[in-house]
Amino acid sequence: MGLPWVLYSESAVAITAGLDINREVSLQGDSATMRYTLSVFTANGTWLGFKPLTTQLQLCPGVAESHMRYLRFGANSEIRCDLDVSQLLASHESHFYELFVDDVGDDGKATLYPVPVFVTGLQAGGARPNMYAEDDITQL
Repeated sequence: MGLPWVLYSESAVAITAGLDINREVSLQGDSATMRYTLSVFTANGTWLGFKPLTTQLQLCPGVAESHMRYLRFGANSEIRCDLDVSQLLASHESHFYELFVDDVGDDGKATLYPVPVFVTGLQAGGARPNMYAEDDITQL
C-alpha cells in the first residue's frame, strides 16, 4: 500500500517565501481564477490519478458555483453546514487528496507545485512545532 506524502526538506519560511511560481494573477478577469490539481488516492493508497479541482472538497449542499468562490484570487470564503457523517460515509467513497497549484513557465511548460498545509495540531517527537507559528520551528 502506497500512501501519498509531500515531504519538504526546506524550512517552512523557505517554502512559503519561494518565488518559483510564474503565474500572474489579478482581482478580475481570466487571471483572477486560480487553477489547482488534486492527486487523488483511495483509502487503501491506490492512486487514482490527477484531477482538476472543481467541487471535490465541497461537501455542503447548494449551488456549486457559489461554493467555488475560494478559487478566486484575493477572495475570502467561509461555508458552513451541518452534515450527517454516517450518511456521508455511506454515500461517498473515501478519497484522500494532495493539492497542487497549476503554473505555466516562461517556456509554456505546465508545472504542478504542492500547496503547503499548516497543521496547527501537529505532534512530532512529543513536541508541537506549529502551536505558536514560530518561523524557526514551524513544519509544513
